[in-house]
Amino acid sequence: MKKIKLKKDVIIEVLDEKLIALSIDKGIFFEINEAGHQIIKLINLGEDYEKIVEAFKKKYKITHVEAKSDIDKFLKQLEEKSII
Repeated sequence: MKKIKLKKDVIIEVLDEKLIALSIDKGIFFEINEAGHQIIKLINLGEDYEKIVEAFKKKYKITHVEAKSDIDKFLKQLEEKSII
């Protein structure tokens, strides 16, 4: 099962009621919505990809395919911003 980890230089903070991920090395920040916040929480808890999909599916009452699609899009954005 695929483990996902935030890069060591990444800081996650709440600023003005918004969750922000900041890559210190790259100088890039990324605003994260509520759904993304849930994914980040699960990543920080050490959950693997499939457990994140299952938790996301249950919380948002969506299909497995929808959950995977949403999570994959979000993870791709995090990769592009050097967050994971």
